[in-house]
Amino acid sequence: MDARSIRLLTSAPTTIGETCRPGWGGSLTRAPAVVALLPAYAPRRRSLHWMVASIVLGLFFAGAVTAAPLRVVTTLPPIYCLTVNVAGDLAKVENLLPPGAAAHDFQFTVAARHKLERADLVIANGLGLESWLDEAMGKSAARRIVRCATGLEAAQEPAAGHSPNPHVWLDPILAIAMVTNILTALQQTDPANASAYATNAAAFTLRLRKLDEEFRAGLASLPSRAIITSHDAFPYLARRYGLERVGVIEEHAEIDPSPAHLRELRATIQKHGVKTLFVDAHESQRRAKQLARDFKVAVLVLDTLEEAPLTPTSYEDGMRQNLRALQQGLK
Repeated sequence: MDARSIRLLTSAPTTIGETCRPGWGGSLTRAPAVVALLPAYAPRRRSLHWMVASIVLGLFFAGAVTAAPLRVVTTLPPIYCLTVNVAGDLAKVENLLPPGAAAHDFQFTVAARHKLERADLVIANGLGLESWLDEAMGKSAARRIVRCATGLEAAQEPAAGHSPNPHVWLDPILAIAMVTNILTALQQTDPANASAYATNAAAFTLRLRKLDEEFRAGLASLPSRAIITSHDAFPYLARRYGLERVGVIEEHAEIDPSPAHLRELRATIQKHGVKTLFVDAHESQRRAKQLARDFKVAVLVLDTLEEAPLTPTSYEDGMRQNLRALQQGLK
């Protein structure tokens, strides 16, 4: 509202039925509602004008102020990507782990703690992947944590004595279920934008279904189905698309394989006619090349996406790269 509009408004008639002057807008015969509500014994005209101006300016500036967006913190890149596609521009989504950090052994920094303290909602994977999170949040804040993969591990029975495998997101169909859980969390935390979140989630789900169709078509006719990976991160993807996990390079994460395990791996490669080892994107290049020479096989990257870029399309981009690697390594 410009100064002229305010001047015209404050020069309006002060009693119901008083004829408006030409500058007020023609032949209107009633003052604005804010004036009509004033008591009949209002003070002098000048004071009344200042009061009206204050009310109008107050309403103007109040309308210009918008509520701060929801603050959401995710734990690792795949969860960030799923979340930001549901949140759109309705929430500010930040990832807790800095680039290159591993979720299994993440050590908190002061900056990371501040992110958690400011968050309205924390979205984690769950299934033991972020064991450090509960202690960091504290008991009083536990209700702000949503573990979007919880309950989905039933799709892959864990081995006896082992915890459920947390890499649920590597199955696009289960990723859709994670999106549904994320949608529910955002709607419950920010009900005013529930409908918009649902629209975003529906559009993203269509993209994930297209990704699933690409995997089905791309892997359907491959002559080989046996895969050996760096570690056992792909049970959900293998089950979804009919691949056979016949071995892993690392029996235990971050520990080099023993000579006895390497001998078993060699026998497995020969038995199943494996031509390619699929290693993680951050696998030691020295070790990968050594294994390729020793076993006379190719080495390709099959990425868990745990250190993927923090972009809205990083999940789809990374999964399509995985599809191309599988097609090349299993042909």
